[in-house]
Amino acid sequence: MFISSPYLGALADRVGMKRIFVFVPFCYGMSQLIFGFGTNLPLIFLARMISGFALGETFAVAFGYVSQLSEKKKRPRILQSKFCYRNWRSNWTEK
Repeated sequence: MFISSPYLGALADRVGMKRIFVFVPFCYGMSQLIFGFGTNLPLIFLARMISGFALGETFAVAFGYVSQLSEKKKRPRILQSKFCYRNWRSNWTEK
């Protein structure tokens, strides 16, 4: 996720965020199928790498997409609440 998000965020600017949001869940789903039916360790590692790649793209594009859809006046509040919810959820679920 850490490696792929900056590059794929730039790709989303060129290709379009809506297309990326359609393509990325497909990649994630395929990686989960490969992970589930994988029979050897390198294939399972490849599936997890594709999964992380897809999740990194989702987070990279989500903030830009939300900011484009929201009103200019409400944009900071919406982005802050999305970021805080994500951090709050990860803090409570990891313990």
